[in-house]
Amino acid sequence: MVSGQRQTRNSGQCGSLICEDYSVVKIQVPDDTPQNFSARTFDAYQELLSVVQQIEHPHLAKVWNYFPGINDDDDDREKYRQFSLGRANAFDLFDIEDSAVPTGTAIGCVRDSNLTIIALMSRHDFLAAENPRQVSAFQYPRQYGPKSPKFSRGGWVSAESHDLLVLSGTAAIIGHESVHPNNVEMQFSETLANLDHICGAISGLGGKSKKLALNDESVLRVYLRDADDLDFVASELVKSIGDIESNVAFLNADICRRELVIEIDGVQVLS
Repeated sequence: MVSGQRQTRNSGQCGSLICEDYSVVKIQVPDDTPQNFSARTFDAYQELLSVVQQIEHPHLAKVWNYFPGINDDDDDREKYRQFSLGRANAFDLFDIEDSAVPTGTAIGCVRDSNLTIIALMSRHDFLAAENPRQVSAFQYPRQYGPKSPKFSRGGWVSAESHDLLVLSGTAAIIGHESVHPNNVEMQFSETLANLDHICGAISGLGGKSKKLALNDESVLRVYLRDADDLDFVASELVKSIGDIESNVAFLNADICRRELVIEIDGVQVLS
């Protein structure tokens, strides 16, 4: 595995890890206020997409985005909406169509930190999938901001030695609306239902005779707005997928919508 590091235009850092089938690129730039965050995000994504063009793994599969104060300010000024605007403008600049956007997670850090963007790329094609239970994020109506969030719900990479299932950050959203505001029990149930539907859609892409499903080999991140919800969610997740000792990480973090209290993303390697 080879790594490298260089400066970005935002006085941050860009590092990369490369192996035969995949590359990982991490961009870190200083945080900014909500009113400047669209421009900050646009510059960071320009840097990311420029790096992608220069390596031998040109297919973006997943991007994790972490930054503090994700719910700061109101209406279109909200930091997450400004992040979505900057990301969408960068994708437009690089002529990335909605059908080709990678899976994504955007999570608010609970303490001050940089804007951190971590991208997984492959030399193999990435096939995106959408959840029939949800409106595609890139087709959200105007009420969610000046530009819709640009990410696919899930996807599939097929390499010679394995297949990779990739899931976006998934929450209790049906259609385009949040359901069961601030109710962790109900939101957990709806989140699992959405993940099940996404796995079904990805199964069609992979041509599997058996529907894919999360299990104790799935590598998951569970984001909880309230740390007090940990015991409940952990116990319920064990009932759903089995052992979570090795492959599930729980993180205390803010979610992109104020009324959402849980989000789950993940990957799974299938040989």
